[in-house]
Amino acid sequence: MNGFKNAALLAGIVLITAIGSAILEVVATARGVARPQAASQEAIDAEAARSRQLSGGATEIHQAAAQGNVKQLSVLLREGASPNAQTSIKNESPLHYAARNGHVAAIDLLVDSGADVNIQDRHKQTPLRAASSQGHIGAITALIEAGADPNALDGEGGTPMHSAAFFGHIDAVAALLEAGADVKARDNIGRTAEFMAQVRGHTETEKLLRDADPGAPRTTALHLAAFGGNLKEVSNLLAAGADPNARDERESTPLHKAILLVKFGIGHPEVVVALLNAGADPNAQDENRLTPLHLAAMSGTVETVSTLMAAGADPSLRSEANETPMQLAKRLGRSDLARVLGER
Repeated sequence: MNGFKNAALLAGIVLITAIGSAILEVVATARGVARPQAASQEAIDAEAARSRQLSGGATEIHQAAAQGNVKQLSVLLREGASPNAQTSIKNESPLHYAARNGHVAAIDLLVDSGADVNIQDRHKQTPLRAASSQGHIGAITALIEAGADPNALDGEGGTPMHSAAFFGHIDAVAALLEAGADVKARDNIGRTAEFMAQVRGHTETEKLLRDADPGAPRTTALHLAAFGGNLKEVSNLLAAGADPNARDERESTPLHKAILLVKFGIGHPEVVVALLNAGADPNAQDENRLTPLHLAAMSGTVETVSTLMAAGADPSLRSEANETPMQLAKRLGRSDLARVLGER
């Protein structure tokens, strides 16, 4: 008996539910409101595609390129994805992602699909720059064969070789040199690729670049020690035979570098004295015809100006701007220095 009652109760619930649904349908129709329908699979897929974003505003094609997923790349390209699509944050293309991760097959597919091998991101860096910073030889070769410019400049005036040298990727540097990269290229603040390798301690890379341009003036260890105000290192280098009058890429000598540091009030005047005692020329002029005395006149100390003049610095020498050290000191409001300079 109880079983019959339970069955009857269940049937009643089902009937009430059905009647309720029918009533809702009638009411909705009467009001001109369509009853919600289950979303189609196509709509769900489309929404999922719109929502699938990577960090930096990257999309599926960027992700596939980053992973080297050639199969997925092929599908996306066939469905109309652009091989030159750029991310919303850094303006990077799929080729940047493939190059940075060294995926040669992905690079080849993107290039064959119309990717611009010299496309630039927000910092004006190309895919070749991305590959060079990671030392991916296969990617570098593939991009160069596809027409990538080995001398493309980024927003700071650097080239792919600057980046490869900075990270000590000697094989990447060799490949770029072979492709015609300019070993003399300087960035916006005058640094060459060789300098980048030197300051980072990549001696083999530095040597490769030096051998590629044997006659060029270059920054020496003495320049760096003088600029750093390292009296002990300066003394050791001079004792070992370092040239106190060596010229760097800007025609500056170690004495110029030492004066720069004193000028900012954080150096050691003893370094200036050590260089002068070793035979540094107090009248050497850099590419702007500035002497160490000009640099000291900008915002140096009375002690430094007096030391230079006692060593034979000529206060009558003029810069490219046709100024003597005294005129420069006056223009910059350094009456104390102008007074010392005017005593000769």
